[in-house]
Amino acid sequence: MSLCYIHKVWPLLHFRFTYEIAPVFVLLEYVMLKKMREIIGWPGDSGDGIFSPGGAISNMYAMLIARFKMFPEVKEKGMAAVPRLIAFTSEHSLFSLKKGAAALGTGTDSVILIKCDERGKMILSDLERRILEVKQRGFVPFLVSATAGTTVYSAFDPLLAVADLCKKYKIWMHVDAAWGGGLLMSRKHKWKLSGVERANSVTWNPHKMMGVPLQCSALLVREEGLMQSCSQMHASYLFQQDKHYDLSYDTGDKALQCGRHVDVFKLWLMWKAKGTTGFEAHIDKCLELAEYLYNIIKNREGYEMVFDGKPQHTNVCFWYVPPSLRVLEDNEERMSRLSKARDVHTNDVVAIKRIPYSGKKAMERWQGITKEVRLLRTLKHPNIVEYKGCYLREHRPWLVMEYCSGSVSDLLKFHKMPLQEMEIAAIIHGALQGLAYLHSRAMIHRDIKAGNILLTPGGQVKLADFGFASTGSSAKSFVGTPHWMAPEIILGRNEEQYDSKVDVWSLGITCIEIAEREPPLFDMNARHALYHITRNNPPTLQSNEWSSSFRNFVECCLQKNPKDRLASKKLLKHPFLLWERPTTVLTDLLQRAKDEKKRVLDNLRTQKTKKVLSQEAHKGPAVEAQEEKDQDHGVGQTGAVHNIGGHQSIPRMSNRTRSQSSRVNILPDASDKNELHVMEGIETICLIILPSVQNLLQGKCQNMSRKLSSENKCLAVRE
Repeated sequence: MSLCYIHKVWPLLHFRFTYEIAPVFVLLEYVMLKKMREIIGWPGDSGDGIFSPGGAISNMYAMLIARFKMFPEVKEKGMAAVPRLIAFTSEHSLFSLKKGAAALGTGTDSVILIKCDERGKMILSDLERRILEVKQRGFVPFLVSATAGTTVYSAFDPLLAVADLCKKYKIWMHVDAAWGGGLLMSRKHKWKLSGVERANSVTWNPHKMMGVPLQCSALLVREEGLMQSCSQMHASYLFQQDKHYDLSYDTGDKALQCGRHVDVFKLWLMWKAKGTTGFEAHIDKCLELAEYLYNIIKNREGYEMVFDGKPQHTNVCFWYVPPSLRVLEDNEERMSRLSKARDVHTNDVVAIKRIPYSGKKAMERWQGITKEVRLLRTLKHPNIVEYKGCYLREHRPWLVMEYCSGSVSDLLKFHKMPLQEMEIAAIIHGALQGLAYLHSRAMIHRDIKAGNILLTPGGQVKLADFGFASTGSSAKSFVGTPHWMAPEIILGRNEEQYDSKVDVWSLGITCIEIAEREPPLFDMNARHALYHITRNNPPTLQSNEWSSSFRNFVECCLQKNPKDRLASKKLLKHPFLLWERPTTVLTDLLQRAKDEKKRVLDNLRTQKTKKVLSQEAHKGPAVEAQEEKDQDHGVGQTGAVHNIGGHQSIPRMSNRTRSQSSRVNILPDASDKNELHVMEGIETICLIILPSVQNLLQGKCQNMSRKLSSENKCLAVRE
C-alpha cells in the first residue's frame, strides 16, 4: 500500500502547472507567497510571486518583469524594438545579475556595478551619478538591484535611499534578499531591511538563513498580474479558458518553466513544525552566536576585524595576524611587509613573488617560471626591476626581486588628486627608457600597464612582471591584458607576426589610464573591449586640460597602423618627455601619497579612541543597540579607510607565466642555508555562522547551541 501511495504522489512533486493536476500544492504556494508578501509589508491579497530553482533565476525573473513593465513590446518584437537598457547593482552583489543580463540578451555590459563603502554598502552618490551618465548617453536605466545581505560582508544596502532614487528616476527597484531575507522573520533584526516594502520585487531564499532544504527560492512581485502578462503564452492544450475554477490558479503560464518541482512543500512543512516564533528564535540565535564570535575574536591576540562594528548578519570577517607581525603597531606598516623579506647576508630588503605551479597545467606553469627567470637574469638596466634570485620554499618557487614601494596603479588608488602632467611625464619617461632597453635586445614586454610600472622609495621608475615577455624581435602569440592590447595582436590571433611596437601602443593606453585613472573601455568586458579596439578609432585623452604636447605623445603611441607608430627609441626624443621638471618630482609624489595615508590612519585611530571612551562613559544595552543602528545606517564617517589601510591596498603579485621554453633546473632550495628571513603574511578569513555549523564553536557557543536545540523541541507549531 505504501509503495502504491508513493508511486502516485511522486509525479505530483515534479510536474505542477495547473490546478487540476496538483490542487493542494497550488493552494500551498498561494498561501505561502501571500504570507511572505505580508511579512515584506505588502498587502497580502494583492501582488504575485513564484517559487523558482534558485536565487539566480529569481533575480533573472525580476529583470524580465522589469523590462516588460517598461517596454511591453519586447515580448513580441525582442530587443531590437527597445533602446539600450541598463541595470545597476553594487560591486559586492552576486554575479547572478550579469548572468541574467546575458540570458535575456541585454548583455553583461549593460550591468553597471556601483561602488561600495568600507562596510560593503552601495554608495548612493555613485549610483545617482551613474544613472545620470547613462541617461546622458541616451540609454535607459530599467532596474536597480539592491542587496540585502551580500555574500562576503553580508552588507545591507540602504533600501530607503535606493527607493527614493528609483522613484525619482522611475526605475524598477529589486531587492536581492536571498541571504538576508530570513531576517524579516525576526522582530529584533528586521529593521536592517527597512525600505524593502517599497521595492517592486524581492528575491527571498528560505533555503538559506531559514534552513529549508535546497532548493527553495521565491520571487515576490508587488504588482498583481504583471508576471502573468509577461510570460503568458495562452497554450490552449493546457490552459483552457472554459474551466470551472479561477484560472489564476493555473500557475504554469506565468512561469518560464511549465512543470515545476514542489519547493513550497518543504517550506510549508517546516513552517508548520516550527511556526513563525520558531523561525524567529532560530534566526536570533544564529545572529547571537555570530556576535559572540565577533566579541571573542576582536579581543583575541593575533586577530583583527576586517572592519569596525558588530556583524550585520552571521558573516564574521577577520584577519589572522602571525606572530612575526604582531609587534608592529602601525597597521599600514604591517600591510607593507606582507610581501617583503630581508637578505641576511646583505641586509637588503627584497620583494618576494610566490608563484604556484601545481594543478592541471603544472608543466606549462613550470616552463613559464623557468623562462621568466632566465629572462630576468639577463636584464641589467636602471628602469628594469632587479632580479635577486629564485628559491624553492614549501614546494613553491619564490622569485626574489628588488623591493619597490608599489605600482603606479596602487598609487592611483589612494592618491585622490589627479596626477600632474610633469609627474605623468616622469613616470612614462622612465618606463619608456626601460622599454627602449628591452627592444634594443630584441625583446617585447607585451603587458605594459600601470600595474606593471613600479616606483622605488627613491622615485626610480621600474618595469616589472615579465611573465608575458617575448625573447624575439617579433612574435605572434595572442597574449596580454585585453584593454591594453594593440590591434595587431588582436587581429593576428596567433597567425600574423607583430613587433615591439605593440608595447608602444600599450604605453599610450597607460598614459590615458594614469591621466584619467581608468583605461579606455574599462566599463566593457574583455571580449567587447577587444572588438572596439580593432573597429573604432584610437582612444584619446578626454579632458581639455591636458597640453597639446601630451595629446600629441598619446597620439603618436596610439597609431592604429604599426608602420605609422613611432618606435620606443624615437619616442624618447618627444618634447613631452624632454621638458624641464624637478628631479624630486616622483619622490614628492610618493611623499604626498604617504602623508595622505598617514592622515587617514590618524583619523581612524582618533575615531577608535573616541568610540572606546564613549563606550566606557555610557555603558548599557540601550547605547549598544543605538550604536549598532548608527553603524548599519551609515552614521560613521570612516570613509574609505579600509581601502587604504586594509587588505585591498596590498600590491598584487602577478603569477601569469606563459612559455614554450624547455625545463631548466635553476631553482636552489632556500631551506638549506636559510638565505632569506621571511616575513609571514596576513590571511583574511570570513566565517559565516550557519545553523549546520553551530556545534563547531567551543565553550559558551556549544552551550548556546544545546540550549537552542532544547528550545526548538518546545516551540509551538502555531505562531
